[in-house]
Amino acid sequence: MMVERYKKALGPMLDHYEPKAIYHSELATFCEEVFVHSCDTIIESGTFMGYTAIRLAKVFPEKKIITVEIDKGRYKEAFKRCASYDNIICHCGQLKDFMYMMNKNCAVLIDGPKGKQAIKLARKCRKKASMVAIHDMRDFIEDLDGKFDHYVHTGYPNERYRSLDKAVPYKESHHQKGLYGKVLAIIP
Repeated sequence: MMVERYKKALGPMLDHYEPKAIYHSELATFCEEVFVHSCDTIIESGTFMGYTAIRLAKVFPEKKIITVEIDKGRYKEAFKRCASYDNIICHCGQLKDFMYMMNKNCAVLIDGPKGKQAIKLARKCRKKASMVAIHDMRDFIEDLDGKFDHYVHTGYPNERYRSLDKAVPYKESHHQKGLYGKVLAIIP
């Protein structure tokens, strides 16, 4: 169901991929969890240029999307790109400064900071939010084990999601260390 909703909401955007962005398959997996957990707010850390926030706003026009970017230049660019979406609120700063906005009806997507710092932040967020996802976890899966109940989006379990990544250049999507893509760890 979420794959069809994702495809319908994004339309031509499915044929586009911004380098270093979260893959469509990863974001669709995250969206499925947002739907399952009945979250009404999504907080994203690591806005970059706003590409993920815009996709989330298209899939969930009824939900509030709060996106936080630490770099002032990227924040300004993302703010401009997201300005036409009524449900996106852009902030400049660090996610830890916006934790007061989190509650049990909230999903958190951490795309910055990375690695062990992201795991530490996720632990704090998970105390408040309904679910947390961390992007770019390929090299940190072992650090998650034992700390969280989690699953990792690898592309293998659900080929219907993986099919969304047709616009991702092969050099980014090849299988390294047995993992597909950049790896999104979801902590329910």
